[in-house]
Amino acid sequence: MELVMWVEILARHHHDVAARHRCGGDEISIGRGYDNDIVIDDPYLAARHLRLYRDEDGGWVAEDLGTANGLYIERGKRRIERIVLDGDQVIRIGRTLLRLRPANWPVAAERIETPQWPLWPAAIVLAAGIVGIEVGSSFLAETGDPRPLTYLAQLQNVILTLLGWVGFWTILCRVFTGQAQFQRHLLIALIGVFSFSLFDEVLKLAGFAFGQPTVLSKEFVAMWVIVAAVGFGHLELIAPRLWRVTSGAVVALAILGIITSSLNLSEARRNADPAPSQGRIFPPYLRLRPPQAEAAFFKDVGELRDTLQAKRGDQDK
Repeated sequence: MELVMWVEILARHHHDVAARHRCGGDEISIGRGYDNDIVIDDPYLAARHLRLYRDEDGGWVAEDLGTANGLYIERGKRRIERIVLDGDQVIRIGRTLLRLRPANWPVAAERIETPQWPLWPAAIVLAAGIVGIEVGSSFLAETGDPRPLTYLAQLQNVILTLLGWVGFWTILCRVFTGQAQFQRHLLIALIGVFSFSLFDEVLKLAGFAFGQPTVLSKEFVAMWVIVAAVGFGHLELIAPRLWRVTSGAVVALAILGIITSSLNLSEARRNADPAPSQGRIFPPYLRLRPPQAEAAFFKDVGELRDTLQAKRGDQDK
């Protein structure tokens, strides 16, 4: 009885099976030429590149046919002439990954199908939340009549930035996986924007309410943490098997961003010595901490005046 073998062509990034070829007999030829048992359209393959044959023990052996680009073990860098295949061994010829399996190779049990909930409702809720936060913050900062065009300009900037970000990751996902997954990338980006907008607004309100504008100086820490988390979410869709590498990369990015931002802020304060400020006006009724007493205010002004005069005197000398 003829033993049927299956030659699998694997996707380079996920090791998913891109194609399967059913073959019979004791020898299989692979290459770009039309006289092969399996023809692969890879410009880095020779016309007759690889020979699969059964050895004396009944096992299958892959043998390079003296080609320019050779035979390798998956991501290995050492060229080999032949290798015994065991069903799990992945080999590489040109830029193609191959695996040989018999017809009786066991497969995993079928997955239990679960309902696929649409992502658009969650995306709409998050988008509405972002719009509400941006419009609300602009409204609270108004000191005169409402200006709708100002609100629209801010929303336009957020929308354009969001679409550019999502488009970039969607294109990368389409190139490397063959699937755009626009909805998932959009949802990840919306979660990141909503989280930062909410945190930023709460931080500014808390700084104003309790008279602690210095808390705003640590805002960049949350920004970099959220950027790293969002980046990891996008990369997880593109290369889920490389989650250790991607997690390490985004953590390193967050640490580098926090250190760089800290150094820039420290340098700016040393050069300009700016006093921490709220940066935005809020309605007085949001103030929970009572304002500074008049005597304490003039005392601080007097101390500041003495300090400035002393520095001026030192410069005159």
